[in-house]
Order: sequence, then structure tokens, then C-alpha cells
Amino acid sequence: TGKIVNSSPCEIMNRFLASWAENAYDESLELLSDDVKYKDNAVPIWAQNSGTFLGRDAVREAMRQSSEHWDHMARRPGPLRRHSADPMRFHCQIEHAVRHRASGEMLFFKNRMVAKIKGERIAEIKLFHDVAQFQAFLRFIRSTSTGGNSKSPKAECSQAKAPAAS
Repeated sequence: TGKIVNSSPCEIMNRFLASWAENAYDESLELLSDDVKYKDNAVPIWAQNSGTFLGRDAVREAMRQSSEHWDHMARRPGPLRRHSADPMRFHCQIEHAVRHRASGEMLFFKNRMVAKIKGERIAEIKLFHDVAQFQAFLRFIRSTSTGGNSKSPKAECSQAKAPAAS
């Protein structure tokens, strides 16, 4: 991985957030340290792992797994803020719109990202989601995606028509 030339910690974080928002994962990954620690508290709800990924290749795999389950329609980072006690630690809120691939249902949510810069790379990322929102969403799609027959999704309802005037 090449050196990030003359980039301030704020520039590194802003570049990461911009590329991540555009689903440009290769660009995002380039800004991570080789031994980055990535933790996402929502992953254990929909994937069979702890949500902790160590190293750039593991983060690449986490992004791939996420893309298997979710179409990331939009990510909009809020203002990036520095932690007052640690100028190399940043946080921001991110708005998301995702489509669950298996059901086609949309989920809109916000999460909090906390990241730490070490040297010229991002060394740690923690994502904090409303876990109860994800659990409720997944319960909802499980209950509506099959009409008692797990092999056959329910058909969409046709739009109701207004009653004819009498």
C-alpha cells in the first residue's frame, strides 16, 4: 500500500467517508492500515460472525459479505468531529438507505462511526447501530416474505382503487 502524501488526519477521514459513501470500497480500503481493527455491532444479527474484523483483507471480506445481503443505495455522512481528548479519534453520524437483497425491503437507519488514525492510516473503525431496529426489521421480513411456504414469496398486493361514485 502506497503512502498517503501530505494528508492531514481530517483529510484522510473525509476521503474515507466520501469513497465509502460512493461504494468505492477499493479507495476506502486504501486508507486503512494493514492491521486495522473494524467492529460493526450489527453484523452478528445478520451474519454468522462476531462483527470484528482484523486487517485490511478481513475488512474487504466484511464489505463483500455486507454487499451479499444489502444493496447500499445511499450513505450520507454527517459532520466529521474530532474527539476532544484525542485529536486522532473522529466520529460522525451516517444516514443509510439499504435494500435487503433477499426480500427487496428497504431499511433506513442512522449509525455512529468512531475511527482512529495512526500515522497516515485509519487504524480502527467502530460502527454503532440501533441493534433493536435491525432485529425488528429482520423479524418483519421473515414474517412477511413467506406465506407459510418458505419457498414461495408472497405476491405484492395490487393498489386499491377508490370506490366508484354513486
